[in-house]
Amino acid sequence: NSPPEGEWHCPRCVQENSSSGEDEDEDDDGDHTSCEACASKESTQSKVMLLCDGDECSAGWHVGCLPNK
Repeated sequence: NSPPEGEWHCPRCVQENSSSGEDEDEDDDGDHTSCEACASKESTQSKVMLLCDGDECSAGWHVGCLPNK
């Protein structure tokens, strides 16, 4: 898998935008650099970390940890 170009939104933001649109949980403690799927903070060329571009979201996901569609 290769990183997407342009803006990227995490699965949680995509789901929220397609449903009610309400902010259910503002979990902003300032340091969300670990992967939401595997909890690793490793970001290397082989494990690229994506950071969500959603408003007030700082979730991170490794490209390889993203759920398949």
